[in-house]
Amino acid sequence: MGKLALLIGIITLLSLQIVAQHKAKALKIAEFNDRTESTKAFIAKTESLIKQVLKSPKTTRAFIAIDGKNILTILRLRKIARDLFIKNKVNEYNFDVSHPYTGYNEIFNTTEFWLIPKGAEPPYVPITGDCFCTFASLKVSGIENADMKTKVLLFSATGNDWPGEFTVYNWSVAGGTISEGQGTSRITVRVNEIAKSEITATVAVQFIDNPCDCPNTAKFTTALRSK
Repeated sequence: MGKLALLIGIITLLSLQIVAQHKAKALKIAEFNDRTESTKAFIAKTESLIKQVLKSPKTTRAFIAIDGKNILTILRLRKIARDLFIKNKVNEYNFDVSHPYTGYNEIFNTTEFWLIPKGAEPPYVPITGDCFCTFASLKVSGIENADMKTKVLLFSATGNDWPGEFTVYNWSVAGGTISEGQGTSRITVRVNEIAKSEITATVAVQFIDNPCDCPNTAKFTTALRSK
């Protein structure tokens, strides 16, 4: 029995080694450098990756690790890639694009395009997801006092460091009606005739493509006074 157990153990070990040798591996199919290549080249390489994942088994995933010279560049490339995957009807479970505020087990110094077959280890594994919520300086500005007969007031939000094209400003006003600027950092408010003593403008900032979807609010009140 001892020899039989030993033989079974040897066979099992050899089998595991064979499986390990033939284990599926992730395949890097292209690289992109935003400092030397155009956005068109990024689009072309993304489309090539999409074609390959679509003709691969349904268990195959696509992954793009995006590196760029600044946060805005990375977010723009990320949006382009995600839009292309969605446009080409790639299942959301079959693709992923790195986010600048997520830490990975290894650092990538250029943008990489990967195919990951079933059973293969991904080239980079997320280890942290950091919220970009340092908006203590966010505030709404306006005039402190206005005449009761004032018809129009202006309010503006400042202190947001997230890229403007990835930010939406949702405004609400008590005592007035927004006539221009909803969705932006600056609004024009028409004072309601029934407004009695003050107008309060509140902004709720939504950060698009933020891994933690961090909202933030601020408000400002203008007092209405008679001369």
